[in-house]
Amino acid sequence: MKHLKENNESYLQHLQKAMSISGLMLVGSASAFVHSIAPFVAVNTTSKICSKVRDKLEHRRCVCGKI
Repeated sequence: MKHLKENNESYLQHLQKAMSISGLMLVGSASAFVHSIAPFVAVNTTSKICSKVRDKLEHRRCVCGKI
């Protein structure tokens, strides 16, 4: 698969990284939804999760040589 070769990953490595990011985004989305209804809940949670996702994507870009 071209995408996997371009990113120098096996199928399982790609699956693990993609599922990790997907899970973080799912939790971030849920916390943003809850926060929109109750602004006093999960005040910084979504921002922290967004930062984690950004860091993972930046690290992946560095490892794969895409900077």
